[in-house]
Amino acid sequence: MKYRKWDSKTKAKIVLESLQNKMLLSGLCNRHQITQNTYYNWLKKFETKSHKVFESLKESKKELKCWVEQYNCHFPHSSLLHKTPDQAEKYYYLSTTKIAA
Repeated sequence: MKYRKWDSKTKAKIVLESLQNKMLLSGLCNRHQITQNTYYNWLKKFETKSHKVFESLKESKKELKCWVEQYNCHFPHSSLLHKTPDQAEKYYYLSTTKIAA
């Protein structure tokens, strides 16, 4: 199967479709032209990150604040102390997506 980039919404739809047990996994993968290994990788990510949909903004801000404090300890010369929350969030997002990828 040829290599393609899939957007996150399409991946989620495929995983949810499989969880509804409408067809065999092999049929679903053939229909979407993905390997079963690819599907299981998506499922694993879906299972580990889907809870974040239900996190409150307060929890997210608390997590961001903890991350900024850790960042400032490890990189004192490029401190985020004087950054706006939006700027700090950008740094946080970039670091967590690099780790997850």
